Amino acid sequence: MKSYFSICFLLVFVQFSSLYGQSMTAPTTKKSTTTTTATPTSTGQSEWALVMTKMTGQADVLQRWKTRLEYPKDEIKADWDDSYDITNLTYIGDTWTLVTAKNTDLHAQQWYTRLDVESLFEEVKKEYKASKMLVSVTYGAGLWALVSSKGTKYTHQYALYHKNGFPQSYMDQRIAEGYYLSDMAFGAGSWFTVFSKDSKTSNQMYHTSFSFPKDKIESYWDKGYRINLLKYLDDRWVLSMILNSDYGQQAWRTRYEFPKKEIDELWKDGYSITDMSYLPGSKNTALSTTSSNLLGTWVYEDYFAEEYIEFLSDGFVKMTIIDLYNDTTTVYGGSGFTDPNLGKVDIKFETNTKVFPYHLDIVVYQNRKELQRNKAIYKIDKDQLTVKAPESYTQKRAVNFNDEDSYSIDVYTKSN
Repeated sequence: MKSYFSICFLLVFVQFSSLYGQSMTAPTTKKSTTTTTATPTSTGQSEWALVMTKMTGQADVLQRWKTRLEYPKDEIKADWDDSYDITNLTYIGDTWTLVTAKNTDLHAQQWYTRLDVESLFEEVKKEYKASKMLVSVTYGAGLWALVSSKGTKYTHQYALYHKNGFPQSYMDQRIAEGYYLSDMAFGAGSWFTVFSKDSKTSNQMYHTSFSFPKDKIESYWDKGYRINLLKYLDDRWVLSMILNSDYGQQAWRTRYEFPKKEIDELWKDGYSITDMSYLPGSKNTALSTTSSNLLGTWVYEDYFAEEYIEFLSDGFVKMTIIDLYNDTTTVYGGSGFTDPNLGKVDIKFETNTKVFPYHLDIVVYQNRKELQRNKAIYKIDKDQLTVKAPESYTQKRAVNFNDEDSYSIDVYTKSN
């Protein structure tokens, strides 16, 4: 009998659907002039998600963006000296992405980076006592980072960190109290949520999904809602949309490359950057397969079959299934594998051992384009490999080996 891992990861391929940008067409009065100061490198087959908005009542706002591999403290200081204040700071695609603006009401800003979420929250308490509100919070490269400011539009604000899964009940409670989700981050197993109130916002909806929420965005645009948050966190999209009189026409774009061209085009039309996010692909999630602890051949045996998985040093993964009952041998995966529905594809693997449980992705490529990514977790104990895989590639990655019954666990032994 074939293991569940083999069925999910090498036998079922569903073509990865492309994402395209959309715009809604509400009127606006704002004019905007902007500048750009840096150009990041390509991110392979990862998805960048960009949201830009025409903000009514904020004429002559100037924006800049920068990306840096290291935390951009020097760039922040330079922009502050030039009267540009931080409106968005995120860790996207192995880089820090900084968005600053001039001619806003923001002032007296402060930023903090901390190694753990508890220490970060202590700084939040201090900033609240100093009558500052949180503008941005993010996690990346092992650091929690936040930005506080005076002069925000917020009248009240609550922040919380949560270590026991997605904070659904807390979010529902705050929304019922009239707050809306103004920022959110996930890292090192913790969620950090920021809920705010202001005089311009009358209602909110939020939505989570494993696929890009295109239909949800368009349906709520038709109801007058506008995107105030769109992020990819912990293998899911988190979307927040609000009824707010400051939000005019909006547009979103998803691109495999950093959306420099799209930003420039929308800037010229009077839009401003209001959110950016990133769906990780090969560059963000993978370590070098040549140094992976998975390399070699692993075997799964039962009364009916023998199954061999080979993780090769060139990044390919191949599975050989020997049907003992029918005396047949079938090989799946590797380079140039012919799938009956897709034709020739390459099956590769990626690992991330900077987290635990370790991450394992089996990725289907065709002509160097990623078609599908199946996400699992794994651990190795001496000569045993344990893999926990979802029932469908659309499911998020399992958190650990002890929960979520809809995931299957398979155990392999190192082959001599």
